[in-house]
Amino acid sequence: MLLSNTDGEWHLDGVIDWESVCISDPRVISNEEPWRTIRAFGLVIKGSHLADCVANFNIPRCELMELVENSEKAG
Repeated sequence: MLLSNTDGEWHLDGVIDWESVCISDPRVISNEEPWRTIRAFGLVIKGSHLADCVANFNIPRCELMELVENSEKAG
């Protein structure tokens, strides 16, 4: 949590969500090859994992539209 103290009162300024944090090569955000293909492959792997979770009734904590969006991207 990011907090600031103003006149003796603490205020919440923001929250950092580390759930999807990773250490990677900065070129991974490039639209050049092979990085574009690597990102697409990552979506396929994530989609496969989510499909396996759904098939085994072990749905991860996320929103349905996020699952649909990632599935469409992976396709």
